[in-house]
Amino acid sequence: MSNNVTAATSAVPALDNSFGAILIGTCIGLMMYGVSSNQMFRYFRIYSGDKVYLQGTVVCLFALDTFHSIACIHASYHYLVTNYSQPQVLLVGVWSIRVLAPVTGVTVLGAQSFYARRVYRIGSGYALVVAPIVLCMLGTGGFTTAASYEIFAQETFAKFEHYTWLMSGGFAFSLATDVLLSVTLIVFLMRSRTVFKRTNSMLRVLMVYTINTGLLTSALSLASLVFGLSQPENMIYIAINMLATKSYVNAVLAVVNSRRSIVEFTRETGGFGTFGLTTQQQISQRIPARVETFRVSDVQRDVIDVHWNMQPQNNVPMKDHGVQWTQNDSIV
Repeated sequence: MSNNVTAATSAVPALDNSFGAILIGTCIGLMMYGVSSNQMFRYFRIYSGDKVYLQGTVVCLFALDTFHSIACIHASYHYLVTNYSQPQVLLVGVWSIRVLAPVTGVTVLGAQSFYARRVYRIGSGYALVVAPIVLCMLGTGGFTTAASYEIFAQETFAKFEHYTWLMSGGFAFSLATDVLLSVTLIVFLMRSRTVFKRTNSMLRVLMVYTINTGLLTSALSLASLVFGLSQPENMIYIAINMLATKSYVNAVLAVVNSRRSIVEFTRETGGFGTFGLTTQQQISQRIPARVETFRVSDVQRDVIDVHWNMQPQNNVPMKDHGVQWTQNDSIV
C-alpha cells in the first residue's frame, strides 16, 4: 500500500512554478476583480449620464475581466482538483487556459485604445503621437493573434515552449505603448501649468493619477516579458500576465471614477492650504453665524428669505472679500 502511494507521488511532478503559480495568480486576480466590481458599481451609480461610448467601453472591459476570472478559476480547478491524480492531464492545455492569451490581448488593446483616444483629443499638437502608439498597439495585436493560434494548434505545453517568444513580443509592444501613453500625458500636463495655484494643484493630482495608473501595468508587463524570455518552461509568466490583464481594467475604471474626486480635492485644497475645508467652511469658521429665520414668502413661493444675525467679535469690524461688516449689520 505504501509503495503504491510512494510511486504515485513520485509520478506527479512538482507544481510550484507551474500550476501552483497559476493558482496564486488566480487568487490575487480574484481580489483585483473584486476591486473592479466595486468600481463598476460606483461608476454606474455616479456617472450614469456618461456618453454611450464611454459606458460601452467600461461594460466591455468589465465583461472581459469577468470571463477572464471564470477561465482562471476553471483552469485551476481542472488541473488541481478534477485531475489531481492524473499527471498526464497536466501536459495538455484545457480550453480555459488556452483562451487566456486572446482575452488578455483584447483587454489590453481595449484599455490602451481608451488612453489613446484621450491623447488624440488633447489637441492637434499631440495627435501625431497617436501614430506610434497605434503602431505599437498593432504590434501587440499581431503577436497576440499569432500566439493564440499556436496555443490552440499545439497539443501540449512542451510543444508551445518554442513559441513563447510570441507572447514575449506582445508583452514588449504592450510595455512600449504604456510608456508612450504615460509620457505623453505627463508632458501635456506639465506644459499646461499656469500661474494659478488651484489649476496647478489639479494638474499635480492628474500627474499622480497618470503615473500610478500606468506604473502597475507597465511593471507587470515588464515582469511578464522577463519571465517569458528567461523561463519559458514554467508558467510564472502566465500568472503574472493574469494580474497584468486585471490591472488594465482596474486602471481604466480608476480613471473614469476619479473625475469627481479630483475636482472635489482641488476645490477643497486650492488656494487655502487646509485639506478638507472649502471656501464657505473657512468663512463660516472665521465669522460665526446662526440662522435666525428660514421661511418661504407667502407672496412669492420661489424666493427663500434667509436672515442671519452676526455675532460680534470684540466690537472689531469684520471683513470678507473687501466688504465691511459691523456688529449691527445683517444679511437678508
